[in-house]
Order: sequence, then C-alpha cells, then structure tokens
Amino acid sequence: MFIVKCDACGFEQVVKKRLDSDVYEALKHNNGLYCDRRVCDGMSQVVPGSFKKTWGIFGGWTVVQPMDLETYKSVKRAKKILEMGIAQMNSKD
Repeated sequence: MFIVKCDACGFEQVVKKRLDSDVYEALKHNNGLYCDRRVCDGMSQVVPGSFKKTWGIFGGWTVVQPMDLETYKSVKRAKKILEMGIAQMNSKD
C-alpha cells in the first residue's frame, strides 16, 4: 500500500495496486506531485527549466522530476529548432 499526497492542495490517495520499479522511483524521488483534480490541475503548475513534468501516473497525477543531462540537451535543441522555424516563417511574410 502506498499513499500519495498532492503538494498543492494536500489531497491524499491510497494506492493499493502493485507498483512497478519505474513508477515507484518516480514517486519516491520527485520534486513535486500534483493531483488531477480541478482544484490544482498539475499540468498548469509552472516548473523551472531544469525540471520535467511527467503526466499520467495513476491516471492524471503529475510528477515533477529533475532532468538528466541528455533530456535537458534534447529539450534545449528542440526549443532552438522551434524558434528557428518560427523565425523562418515570419521572414517569409
């Protein structure tokens, strides 16, 4: 049995099902855990750039975790490519 608690509103949910190792590590080593209720909507929470949000733990719970170096580099590169694409589209107009 595992109890998860929302960092924003304090809502607690008891989880009685067996957890796989990835989900357990995500819940154990997180920097924020937000429930899926309309009160605090985890996907709208703002996180610093060096953290990532993982949605879909136990339905709609959102977990905030630190990014590893490879993930940070890929996100930074994707943002750069997006900005270049937007700049190219604006220059054609």
